[in-house]
Amino acid sequence: DWNDTSEGNYWDHYTGADGDKDGIGNSSYVIGIAGNTDDKPIMNYVRNTDTREIFVKIQDAIDDGDTDANDTITVGEGTYYENLDINKTVKIIGDGALTTIIDGDGNSDYVVDISANYVEIRGVNVTNGSSTSNSGIYLNSVSNCIVQHSNIRANHYGIWLSYSDNNNISWCNVTKNNDIGIIFSNADGNNIWKNLVKLNTGRGVSITGDDNVVTYNNFTENTLHGVLIGFGSSGNEIHHNDFDRNHNNDNDQAWDANNPYDNLWNETDNGIGNYWSDWDQSGDYDIAGDGSNKDENPIATPQRPRS
Repeated sequence: DWNDTSEGNYWDHYTGADGDKDGIGNSSYVIGIAGNTDDKPIMNYVRNTDTREIFVKIQDAIDDGDTDANDTITVGEGTYYENLDINKTVKIIGDGALTTIIDGDGNSDYVVDISANYVEIRGVNVTNGSSTSNSGIYLNSVSNCIVQHSNIRANHYGIWLSYSDNNNISWCNVTKNNDIGIIFSNADGNNIWKNLVKLNTGRGVSITGDDNVVTYNNFTENTLHGVLIGFGSSGNEIHHNDFDRNHNNDNDQAWDANNPYDNLWNETDNGIGNYWSDWDQSGDYDIAGDGSNKDENPIATPQRPRS
């Protein structure tokens, strides 16, 4: 037999559909000219590169008893209708953010819930989480995790860091989420670097926490502020970013509720600040909030082309 009662094999040119979203094709795969069939073809290719085992679902690979800390799970192109619970220190490496899609199917859970330290996620599209609660990716009391080269789109919050420190989010497109793109809740020492945060219905980034570094990002056309820093947060650095037409380009693209210099809107070494599409090219740029925070050395031209 070419399959058991639950699953068969992965075939890279199988073209059947997965109507019930269980990872198994609804039609058989015909093998050769003798009429043999795989009646349970696996739709997508998930592989633990350390154990060399193949799985139907990403969660199956995470939960497998042979999957140990620091194993790498590669995820082929295709759509995976899953809500992942990553409770092991693993690497999830997709084929690319355009082709490897983790679809939360619109339910009320997180699409990706990370509760282990040192998890890495790269090259995936995390989408279709709840439109009214939770987030595409949730970092829950973890540290030293990496999210890179991924698209986070059409969730409630895009990425939510809760009591999570020293994580890295970079080279991601965080777009068209139904509220905040990236939210920090009591999260310290995180690095948000070289991301496109665009067209989120709420703010681009909302920070409650200390000593986070937000640099070289593009905050574009978010409905509210590009970046908001909540009261009681200090030591955050926000510089070398493009703020482009956020909050209706209404001289209110960022908000800092704290005293001047509690947070830095310019780099310490050279004083360079941020690009603001509504800056009048003269003097400081006023940061909304307590009325006295400023970017004292705005950048005259965007670092990236307007998008």
